[in-house]
Amino acid sequence: MRATDTQTPGLRRLLLHPHAFWLLFGPVVLVLVVLGYATAHLLTHQSAARVERVQTIWARGLASQVQTTVRRHMQDLRRLAGLLQNTAPVTSNTLPYWDSALRSLVREAPALSAVQWYDPQGVLRLASHRDPAATGVALPAAWRDEVLALPDRAVLVHTAPSQPDDSAAQDQLVLLTALRDARDQATGLLVFTVHLPTVVERLPRESAFQTRTFLLDGGGWLTGQSEPSAPDRTGHVRDTDPSLWQALTEDLEGHHRSPRGVWTWHTLTTPLLAPDGMPVAGDTTLRLLTQLDPSVVTQIRQGFMGVLIPMVLPVVLFIGLMLRWLVGHAQSLERHRLRLDISNQAARIEAWEMDPHSGVIHWLFGRTTPLAYRSAMPRSLGQFMPRIIGPGQREQLQRALDHTRRLGTQTDLELDYQLPTGEQRALRVVAHAEWQDGVCQRIHGITQDITLRKRRERAQEQERVRLDNIVRSMNAGVWEWDVARGQISVNEEWVAMLGHTLEDFGPMSYERWVERLHPDDLGAAVRNLSDHFNQGKSHYESRFRLRHRDGHWVWIQASGVVTARDAQGRPTQMFGTHQNISDLVLAREQAEQANQAKSQFLSSMSHELRTPLNAILGFAQMLGLDARLDRTQRESVDEIGQAGQHLLRLINEVLDLSRIEAGQVELVLEPVDLAALAEASRQLLQPLAEAAGVTLSCHLPAPLHALADATRLRQVLVNLLSNAIKYHRPGGWVRLSARADGTHLRVMVADNGPGIAAEFQPQLFQPFARGPHTAGGIEGSGIGLSISKGLVEKMGGHMGFLQPPGGGSVFWFTLPATPLTPTETTMSPDTDTPPSGPAARQQVLCVDDNPANLKLIRRILALRPHLELLTAECARDGLALALAHRPRLILLDINMPDLDGYQALQAIRAEPSLDGCVVVAVTANAMPRDIERGQQAGFATYLTKPFDIHDFLRQVDRLLEPVASPAPSATAD
Repeated sequence: MRATDTQTPGLRRLLLHPHAFWLLFGPVVLVLVVLGYATAHLLTHQSAARVERVQTIWARGLASQVQTTVRRHMQDLRRLAGLLQNTAPVTSNTLPYWDSALRSLVREAPALSAVQWYDPQGVLRLASHRDPAATGVALPAAWRDEVLALPDRAVLVHTAPSQPDDSAAQDQLVLLTALRDARDQATGLLVFTVHLPTVVERLPRESAFQTRTFLLDGGGWLTGQSEPSAPDRTGHVRDTDPSLWQALTEDLEGHHRSPRGVWTWHTLTTPLLAPDGMPVAGDTTLRLLTQLDPSVVTQIRQGFMGVLIPMVLPVVLFIGLMLRWLVGHAQSLERHRLRLDISNQAARIEAWEMDPHSGVIHWLFGRTTPLAYRSAMPRSLGQFMPRIIGPGQREQLQRALDHTRRLGTQTDLELDYQLPTGEQRALRVVAHAEWQDGVCQRIHGITQDITLRKRRERAQEQERVRLDNIVRSMNAGVWEWDVARGQISVNEEWVAMLGHTLEDFGPMSYERWVERLHPDDLGAAVRNLSDHFNQGKSHYESRFRLRHRDGHWVWIQASGVVTARDAQGRPTQMFGTHQNISDLVLAREQAEQANQAKSQFLSSMSHELRTPLNAILGFAQMLGLDARLDRTQRESVDEIGQAGQHLLRLINEVLDLSRIEAGQVELVLEPVDLAALAEASRQLLQPLAEAAGVTLSCHLPAPLHALADATRLRQVLVNLLSNAIKYHRPGGWVRLSARADGTHLRVMVADNGPGIAAEFQPQLFQPFARGPHTAGGIEGSGIGLSISKGLVEKMGGHMGFLQPPGGGSVFWFTLPATPLTPTETTMSPDTDTPPSGPAARQQVLCVDDNPANLKLIRRILALRPHLELLTAECARDGLALALAHRPRLILLDINMPDLDGYQALQAIRAEPSLDGCVVVAVTANAMPRDIERGQQAGFATYLTKPFDIHDFLRQVDRLLEPVASPAPSATAD
């Protein structure tokens, strides 16, 4: 929520809600639904009440009809009794007449089921039944005695069941009266039997409200109903509605509501059944029930809902549309107002109105304007003017406002303003007049705080000046390319690189730039530019030559970046720089020439030193093989060999250092078993440790596998261990250990020796740096640690040194760890194994311009009696010997006066007769590029001088592959 929302009124906050329409429309719909439902419920209640009142009136009418039917039968009973009393005694002659009269009476009265005539003793004399199979109601003696005891013309009313075995429902209304003579003596009894179900069935039926009619006897049993087919026709009323039986009272009328419906009852007792003035007797009670179906109320409610819903839906739709429009309009207005507030706040704009005559200012502050800022703003033009501190700005503002008031011109000024707190601000004042009838009525305006903008403008100007100075100090040319229009803008430095000025250079374009490019650089420059245009590269970088005004070529380092693209991603604007790197290119060429000269010097020095060393070390080794030497002579020979080996190591280390510095070291990184390599190094240096009286041990947990070059790693380990042994004292110890350290292995060589002086420690890894402890005549060149550090770093590790508090020293280095299976590291044996058994005699040709080397090889090959050596001191003589003898092996020097070794090799390969010859290079050219060139030229192997005689003999044996001669038989001896 934005900070401004906390000040927004509740309705405004509601209007801004993203679901404002539903938040307003939902309650409205809910209210309308509730009102509709309440209206339907009220109307249903009122209609149900009216229906109940109609039901009551209807029930009264039905009760009146039942009463009328009974009264009519009572009157018929009285009239028939009168006729029988006034008639002569019934005889056999008149009996058919009376029987026909009774039958006619039963037939004309549907509810009258039987008419019976008894004598005073209760003997049936005449009877007429509606149902011929019916036997009629037997006259109980109690009823006979009761009716005979009644006065004349009195009617006795009783109820009786229609079936003799049905003691529950009293569905027969029995009317009895006595027949008397003139002496008031009973002559007989007349009995009318009224079938009550028929009376109820013949009542009018009401179908509009689904009303049912029931007739109950005094015990609550149903004696008849308006629907004869109903299953509860003869049941008790409590089986129909248990609550109704409990609600029935002795009142003449009653009303009862239950889940079964709305019940209305009317009680008909004996007095109510008799016509006015007719004496009656008996205690008969009948109740007429009417039942209103409960579904009527639901139908009424559904009817009202069916009427109200079509009426409410258009109202809901209209209200929804109005709310949608109102909410949308309100939200649009609120968004515009918020945008205006946000814009004013972001732009620091405050609106105001001013009376042009009095100068009174009314500020229209926004909701977020701080109270302190509001109180600081002046309330009149007279208060505003003194706070303008810019020179001449007060008069300028006064004139502008006068023009606005008189002429209607707009005022737009930037002023320096001082707040009451003393803080200075920069304001922009914009004003225009409101005119009416040609008179300025009011001046409307805004005041914008542009202090930050002014500060940014000043900072940008300072930054522009600073960048311009930087560009000038870099002597870099700046260019801007409008790709869409094909125009290129350059600065003075850009054209100055080519010997021009902006005036004489003229307009720059892409075509002119291409014309000035060196032909050899055109393709690469255009390709680099295209790669950047196609977003293949994030920046444009290129180096090329441009033609100078004087005609020579200027080396340019160009860099740039596309700063704008169109909708399709095509570049439209690009910015970049040109820098003259001619001096840098010249310096680089000179450096490369110097480096090449250095390499040539090292190669020449190596060759010139290795050639005599080959004779020194070779003959020393040959003397060492002479068993006739005494102890003193052998020690002298060993001293010669050690001195020669030291000089050879020095040469090799200088070459290694040179290759490392030039980045020309080639490594074969592969998994190496560090423990196995460390143990092999320990075994190699164990004699040196024993001679110095130092205990040498390795503590490496297995397996530890490093990603390294096995040969170079062995060189590092041997260097560190040999240094620790050489600069130690007798009785000390040197320990090699290693451990895993995350993704790297950490290898440490520790000793308890005298340590290294603190002032010398910063120079430990500098080439040719040797400390004061080397004054005792310890051999060394001072570049071993420098080489080791360079090799470790080339293999992706680091090397360092630390001085333990208790003395001694620890050299450590790290290498990347690898889980791969390491390659097997073995130590080459120092002795050769001559071929077993007699071998076929073979010829070896050695071509070398150095007689000492030829003499040495002759002495060495003398150790192989089956070999015959041919020698030549120049390549042409060697070719002649080769063609004449076709030797199996040719040992060829590289540097020879007439033909070098490569030319001689080509001449040998050109002779078909020499196809079977194996050609080996034996040379003092030991630089890596020399070895690589020799391997590519096709030499079987490349042996560098000085060589070890044992290794030399192994190579000769391997290349010759001598075929053993047949073993002599016993007879041959």
